[in-house]
Amino acid sequence: MEINNSFLSKSEYYSLILREYYYENGYTFYKSNNFEDYDYYTDIKDYLYSDNIFTFTDSNNRLKALRPDVTLSILKQFNPSDNICKLFYSENVYRPYGPSKLFKEIPQVGIECLGNLSSNDIFDVIILSLNSLKKISDTFSFNLSNNNYLDDLFVYYSVDNQLRKTIIGFISSKNSNDLISLNNDYPELSEFFSVLNELLLINGPISSKISCLEKLCNNYFYIFKNNSFIHLIKDLLNTDFRDNINLDFYITGNINYYNGIVFNGFVNEISKEILSGGQYDNLLLKIGKKSNAIGFAVYIAELDNKPLPISNDNHIRIALPKGRIGDKLISILDKMGYEFSGSFNSERKLIKSDLNNSIDLFWVKPSDVSIYVEHGIADIGIVGKDTILEQNPDVYELSDLNIGNCRMVVAGINKEQVKYGIKLKVATKYPNIAEKYFNKKGVDIELINLNGSIEIAPLLGLSDVIVDIVETGTTLKENNLIIINTITNLSARLISNKTSYSFKKKTIDEISLKMRALLNND
Repeated sequence: MEINNSFLSKSEYYSLILREYYYENGYTFYKSNNFEDYDYYTDIKDYLYSDNIFTFTDSNNRLKALRPDVTLSILKQFNPSDNICKLFYSENVYRPYGPSKLFKEIPQVGIECLGNLSSNDIFDVIILSLNSLKKISDTFSFNLSNNNYLDDLFVYYSVDNQLRKTIIGFISSKNSNDLISLNNDYPELSEFFSVLNELLLINGPISSKISCLEKLCNNYFYIFKNNSFIHLIKDLLNTDFRDNINLDFYITGNINYYNGIVFNGFVNEISKEILSGGQYDNLLLKIGKKSNAIGFAVYIAELDNKPLPISNDNHIRIALPKGRIGDKLISILDKMGYEFSGSFNSERKLIKSDLNNSIDLFWVKPSDVSIYVEHGIADIGIVGKDTILEQNPDVYELSDLNIGNCRMVVAGINKEQVKYGIKLKVATKYPNIAEKYFNKKGVDIELINLNGSIEIAPLLGLSDVIVDIVETGTTLKENNLIIINTITNLSARLISNKTSYSFKKKTIDEISLKMRALLNND
């Protein structure tokens, strides 16, 4: 079918292209209601992307929810049988989106394949997802993983659920530094962390990493007992997509949602992932239906965003924070062979380029670094851990650079001010960090957002305590304040845009390695 795209947005055009493609491959169009009974989601909240669901009361006084997930609506209607059920959809979901966590209507196109699935059925779905990316762009990257390997490790070494959740959080953000710190906190699990590290190091093109995975499975045959994933990879090596597919065990998706195979996809013009999916047999079991299921969604709304400037795999754009840390990193980059002598401040210049080495630097406000990286304007950036915790940006946290070390603390006039059962007034410019910390402690708080001179708030009676960054503690002492609790230690981190890392992994990893080596010797 010829489609006239002169009056269509990109998302509308590719929605039609993909829907036609799925129909031609034997999938049936599925249309669901925008609303579901809220009760349907109460028992499966762990499987949702967010606990927050947009609810309302209808004219019959029944509590309804705007659909947060298309797959869950499909599963509600699905009746397991020996027949394979193949469905495609073009729907909107309603859920919190991005760091702001504001509710948004998110258009998706996708497929679900349900029933007594064979390895061939799973292979066909993977090929459908790869062709979906190819129809959007000739330059795409597909990352493939399998959560069964993590599950096998957790079960074999008896890792408790709370620690699993922490580990998965670090894995999904590629935060290997905090994984190492966690290893130090749990010496009795040193063997677990050693095997986990070997698994996570299997990261790269399937053509070069399949042998590493086979070796791992042979060495730890008593842990990893299912070889079907290796057979799948070998089948994919015989396709035209072999050079587009990477093994990446940092990819977990929603670990509650997906079991087994999980994957995501990027195109180089879009700053965020454009496709994600995987197997979700356990989700079916949760709602009382024993069968197999695999599917994926394409986030077509991302196609309507302004495309990123196209650059080659060696061209890197770095966002640096203004101030001492930025100046320190300029000197480190000089030692790495880049020609960026002198401070940006001295020349009042916010952008510099080293054309010989294909690198651009942007000089931005520290709290804005993660924004430039998340939106793909910068490939990588250096940002304080406080900003990551406060903004929760959708980026990879690649390295702890071990500079700008300080602490996030609760401080006040005396320690007796933090009491259970009494609402505590907390002044801070880090409301998300403060709220999360006190919620864990079970302390009811009133947040007072300030932008500067935080220390004065308890002295003048505006707040009981403050949550702020402390380096030496001198300012607190000068204002007769004491540290009541340390929330966490902080330092500067190297972060990466997810699309950039998918296409420029080798170059970014080289910069990260050299930067850390020079900082350690500085």
